[in-house]
Amino acid sequence: MTSYLVHVPATAQPGAMAGLDGAVFVKDRFHWLAFLFPFLWLIYRRAWLALLAYLVAVVVLIGLATLAGLPDQTQSLGLLVLHAALGVFAGDIRSWTLSRRGIRLVDVVSAESEDAAARRFYDRWLSTAVQARQPSAAAARPAGPSPYPPVVGLFPEAGRS
Repeated sequence: MTSYLVHVPATAQPGAMAGLDGAVFVKDRFHWLAFLFPFLWLIYRRAWLALLAYLVAVVVLIGLATLAGLPDQTQSLGLLVLHAALGVFAGDIRSWTLSRRGIRLVDVVSAESEDAAARRFYDRWLSTAVQARQPSAAAARPAGPSPYPPVVGLFPEAGRS
């Protein structure tokens, strides 16, 4: 299963269809194109600050290796490590870039494909309004102290996947 970071425009509200046409699903995995062609990938994704950081890192890496008198193979290894890091963090860079543009991160969904992730996300997003209209179990409980100790941990909510 792949995890997808789900971004929606700031105008989108839970439970409403408005704004969902601008939803972006970012795969949280290794990005081969970012590893093989980092400069072009950053330009294509319009990640200008990340592109600037990449260029500065390349110049610093090559400059320091040249000043230290390291062989070309060491410089190439350093660039390979830099490209591998970019491939690993490409999803995070894209997510950060989208957030800077006002397309906020609202959910993380695990699914076999992007279509399955979209279905799962839209089901959750649209059911939020229905759950808000239903009285919660907490409102039905008496206000007195509970005879049970507090629960610590993560538990799924009923009806959510």
